[in-house]
Amino acid sequence: MELKESICYALNRFAEVAGLQEFKWSHVWFLFSTIAVVFIVELIAVKWQKSALRKIIQFDKSARNDLFYWLTEIGNIFNLIAFVLTFGIAYFLVGIIQNAVHFELGLFITIPILQFIVIYLISDLNAYFNHWVFHRIRPLWKLHEFHHSATSFTILTRYRGHFVEMSLKRFIDVLPFVIVGAPIQTYFGVKILKEIHGLMVHSNITSGWGFVGRYLIVSPAAHRIHHSINPKHYGKNFGNTFIIWDRIFGTYLESETSIEIGVPNNPYNKKDVVTDVFIGIKRFFRGIFFADK
Repeated sequence: MELKESICYALNRFAEVAGLQEFKWSHVWFLFSTIAVVFIVELIAVKWQKSALRKIIQFDKSARNDLFYWLTEIGNIFNLIAFVLTFGIAYFLVGIIQNAVHFELGLFITIPILQFIVIYLISDLNAYFNHWVFHRIRPLWKLHEFHHSATSFTILTRYRGHFVEMSLKRFIDVLPFVIVGAPIQTYFGVKILKEIHGLMVHSNITSGWGFVGRYLIVSPAAHRIHHSINPKHYGKNFGNTFIIWDRIFGTYLESETSIEIGVPNNPYNKKDVVTDVFIGIKRFFRGIFFADK
C-alpha cells in the first residue's frame, strides 16, 4: 500500500473510532440510555437533595458548562468543533503513525474475549499516561484545567473538556486501536464500559467501593480526590478504569469522605461557554510561552 493510500486509510479509521461521523440516532440513544441508568443509580444512592439531576435543574454556571458539552457530544458536533479548532492536526498525525507502525492483533490473539481483555488493558494503561502527561506538562494542564474547574459533579461533568484538549486526547486514546488493528467491535465494547464507569465516577456517589476500589477499579471517592482543590491531593489517582496503575506507579491516594472539588483562582464558570473556550486557548498558549509568576 502506498504512503498516500495508507494515510487515507488511517485517517478514515481514526475518524471512525474517534467519532467524527455523521449524525446518528444510535449515538443519541447510547448517550441518553447510559446517562439515564447512572442518574437513576445515583438518585437511589444519594437521594434528591444531593443528586446531579437537582444541580442540573438549578442550572448553576458550572452545571451549565457540563450540559453544553454534553449536548455538543449528543449532536455529534463536539469532534467537528475540535477538528476545526486544531486544524485536523491530530487526524493527520495518526495517519503517519499508523502507516509507520501497524500490527494485526487478530494474527496473534484469535480468542475474542482474550483479545478484548488485552486491548482494554493496553488502552487503560495508555489512558493513565495520557492523563498523567496532561497534569505534568504545563501548557497541557492549562487545557485540562477546564475539566477540573467544575465546582460540583453533575454526572455530565464526564463530558466537560476543552475542545482542543479532547482533540489531542482522543488522538492518543485511539492510537492503541489503530496501531494494533483491533476490530471496531472491540473499540466500541471498551468505549461502552468506560463510558458507564466515567459517568459513575463523576456522580455524587462518594463510595470507595471497598476492596475493589482500593485495588482494582477507580471508585467515585478516588476520582473525587483527583478533582480536589486541596494541594495535598494534587497528582493523585490518574487511573481511568483500573486503579492498579496508580498502585504500580505510586500515585494512589486513599479515599476521603469530604472533598471540595475545583481549581484555585478559577477563571471559568463566570460568563458563557464561548468565553470559557477562548480562556482555555489563551491559557494554553501562555503556558507555552510564559512561565508562572
